[in-house]
Amino acid sequence: MVVLVECASVKAGLVGDEVTVGVKTLKGNVEYLRSASDAIVDSGGKQYLEVAVVHQEQDSRNILIEFPLEADSGANRAWVGASSVIAQRAIRAAG
Repeated sequence: MVVLVECASVKAGLVGDEVTVGVKTLKGNVEYLRSASDAIVDSGGKQYLEVAVVHQEQDSRNILIEFPLEADSGANRAWVGASSVIAQRAIRAAG
């Protein structure tokens, strides 16, 4: 399943239309990764990155996501809070 995760930061990248995206993890760390600028979705004054859901915990509803590219730390996946993730259809319905 593909969802959108809220970006903690989006800054200009090293080349062309590339951006550096920060995604805040459940532990409060920020994972930074590269992305094409057109892969960032703006909605409600926030910016989101498309990611894949690997697993969602039943009790806490925390979500294990997989990044589209490896983060600078070497991470491919991270746990995030359910409140930082929205379904793509929510964006389409609002737009």
